[in-house]
Amino acid sequence: MERLDPTCQTKVRKALERYREEVEGASLASDTKRTYMRHAETFVRWLEGDFEPGSGGTQ
Repeated sequence: MERLDPTCQTKVRKALERYREEVEGASLASDTKRTYMRHAETFVRWLEGDFEPGSGGTQ
């Protein structure tokens, strides 16, 4: 997959941090929060070319 350009990558990472803040502030169980973040982080890794679905490369 083509990597994101640096400007776009920075914007995606900032958006992920805003999402993390919202997830942490939500009335959700801790396990649910971890699941939400794990999936979001994996998607960002995929965007950055650092994850291939089915590769077993989870964090």
